Amino acid sequence: MYKCYQVRVIYSLRPYVNGTKASDIGDWVDLTRFDKKENATVRDTPLLINIKGCGYPPGVNCAGFIDIYNEIRENDGTFPCYVSELNPWIVLEDYSF
Repeated sequence: MYKCYQVRVIYSLRPYVNGTKASDIGDWVDLTRFDKKENATVRDTPLLINIKGCGYPPGVNCAGFIDIYNEIRENDGTFPCYVSELNPWIVLEDYSF
């Protein structure tokens, strides 16, 4: 049995600069929409570990994945990510062409 983890993000289209604090960014992309599945208004989107949005041990260390982003959040940090040009709600941790 596996635990399910989900990192939810908002993002800015400005180029990533290491050390930038989230509180220093004012131009976040507006991702607000009504999610029928959740029956609620959401203002963020999942950070996908890959384009399929899934991964399983041993190929993906889920606990390690969540630990990385919890630490960044706790320190008001930011990180680079890849956003789909066609769908603003598809955000990837890493992307290889």
